[in-house]
Amino acid sequence: MAALAHVVAEDSGVGFVPQPGQQLFYDEAAACIHLIEGRMITAVALPPAHAAAAPGAGAGRHRASLSRDLSGYDSDTSIASSTARAFLVSEGPPVRHIRSSLDGAFTALHRSARLVEVHCHATGNMFVEAAGADKAGRRGGEPQLLGFFWTAAHFVMVTAAGLEVHSVLPSLQGLRLESSLPMQGVQWYTYSPETHMVVLGFGSSGAKLQAIQFSKAGTLKLPLLDLTPPWGSPIRPAVAAAVSAALDGFSAVREQPARLVGPDTCWVAVLYGRVFCCHHDRAAGLLRLHRLFRDATSLAHTYEVYARQLELSVVDNVLLVHHIDSAVVMLIDIMAPGATPISSPLPLAVPLGEPANGEAVLGLAGARSGLGAAAPSADAAAVLLPPPGASALQLHYPCWLVDGAGGLVYRLQLDLRAIADSTSEHTRLLAFLQRRRPSTVAGRDAAGITLRALRGLIQGEAPLPELRAAFDVVNGFAAEAAAAAAAGSRQSNGSAGSSRAGTPPPGGATARQPPPPRPVVTPQDAYNSGFALLRAQGACRPAYLQAALAEYLASLCCHGAQVAPSLAALYVDLLLDQGLPHLVAPLLLSHPQLDSVVLAEHLEEAEGTGRLYGGTQLAEQLLERLGAAEARCRLLLRAGRVRQALLLARRERLIGQLAPAALIDAAAGQGDLLLEAAAWRVIGAAGTGPALLTT
Repeated sequence: MAALAHVVAEDSGVGFVPQPGQQLFYDEAAACIHLIEGRMITAVALPPAHAAAAPGAGAGRHRASLSRDLSGYDSDTSIASSTARAFLVSEGPPVRHIRSSLDGAFTALHRSARLVEVHCHATGNMFVEAAGADKAGRRGGEPQLLGFFWTAAHFVMVTAAGLEVHSVLPSLQGLRLESSLPMQGVQWYTYSPETHMVVLGFGSSGAKLQAIQFSKAGTLKLPLLDLTPPWGSPIRPAVAAAVSAALDGFSAVREQPARLVGPDTCWVAVLYGRVFCCHHDRAAGLLRLHRLFRDATSLAHTYEVYARQLELSVVDNVLLVHHIDSAVVMLIDIMAPGATPISSPLPLAVPLGEPANGEAVLGLAGARSGLGAAAPSADAAAVLLPPPGASALQLHYPCWLVDGAGGLVYRLQLDLRAIADSTSEHTRLLAFLQRRRPSTVAGRDAAGITLRALRGLIQGEAPLPELRAAFDVVNGFAAEAAAAAAAGSRQSNGSAGSSRAGTPPPGGATARQPPPPRPVVTPQDAYNSGFALLRAQGACRPAYLQAALAEYLASLCCHGAQVAPSLAALYVDLLLDQGLPHLVAPLLLSHPQLDSVVLAEHLEEAEGTGRLYGGTQLAEQLLERLGAAEARCRLLLRAGRVRQALLLARRERLIGQLAPAALIDAAAGQGDLLLEAAAWRVIGAAGTGPALLTT
């Protein structure tokens, strides 16, 4: 069955009751949604963005209804887990934007061109501040207030003249200007709470980007990123000034349309711990990812998107490019080779909701633009289709989908199984799966989907070079994960207390936290859910299965992984299935890495069933090579070679590990009194004879 969607919207368990004329504002830093209805403002808390939704989360959804009581409390106690706060505001201009402090103590409202209204939830007080004041309180002009945001310690206003960094003084009911970063001609901005970084767009077309990062140590001004055509590439300020002076007389070149870059075409995204400034070039139909470093910027990736309107989301380090025009989602993995998406773009699947008007039809709208209506499908999911008009769904970074009409909040998730079913490049797919987080959900179980893909390759009898490449991908990632875990363990043991807290630096800085766990496919997993299952089902020829197992074992050895004993035993069984018992001995002699106690027991069992003549002798030789004296002694006892077992037990001092009664019984069973007496002497010399006699 063809995949209907690669990205699904799962119920996050958070909801609200929509009201006529209700305003909805998403606050990424405070992890909440602000609902405004008249004078009442309610903040609905969101779960962690990267947490997996529990099965059946929608059954216990909490809807935050807006109370008509002026006390600000709602009579429905079921909203306690989702409603962060509710408060009243004064009559005035409509709210343009709203953001809460990281600790939830303050909420700021943007209601005019210059004024900010700050509410203190601890005291219930409210004060109004204006942008453009210096440290002495003097007004230096009338700068336009573009917006504001909260950091861990400050309240930052963004104006056309730059940034104003304030401290909040609750006792004085006001703000105190700590510092300012002047920058003329700021046209727009976007703030990333994940990186504590703000990007300011200035210049005649808003295409000159200045990234500033906030930390406990202060502010860090990153190099200028100039996206003005015809360059459209990173450029340092000195070089930009020289180029601008050189083109002074060429008016045709210097004339640019207004706002080539804006908050609807620029995003700050974190992928695999790397910070990128993503720019959508609408004219060229390209999405460019500029990597941000402390001392440089670099164009890292370019992708063709062929769309006029985009929205970006990030799920499990995969960049989701939502095509607003065609209502499809393109998946981009920056670690994958080439500039092509992981799979063909498909619509976003949204569960059928029950809006207040009773119509079970959903649409999709970007956080800054509209996207189509959805039509219900046969499997009770709404697949997005191009719409005639605006709709009620909103996309919010990094992975939220809010249905304002139905009062539902969804979390975007990848359907890895659907991605695997629609991808024909197996090595590329397997590498993509190994980079995903482990999960117990069937559609996101990367390890299980990896084993499923490997089974499909073996069952389809893929060419051995292609199969070996697939094995190398899986085992290579497993080896990297094991090495990273070992290095992390050594580092934590050697420098436990030497880590410093602070804002992670952008770009190529080394990670201070251990890497996220990977869905490692172990050799035992490959045996249980791969080779053994295919042999039991008779899904492919034994000869090909043997060749595939040989390639897998060779891949394990190349990557320094330990061969699972069950795989070696399975290799022997495949030889016996084909009537080739004479190849078992050469195999064991030429591949000592296959030796194990489990394999020796398997060889002994094969001789007992009549499938392998001389299996016990091969098992004894194997155990001798391993130096497994105790297992070899037990093998000799089972084979009736009591004299050799006694000699080995005395030489290796194994009487304490073996049961003395078993030795005596084995010697007595031979009918040789001298052998039985020798057994008693060996046991007595080991100091266990008297204890045996007393029992």
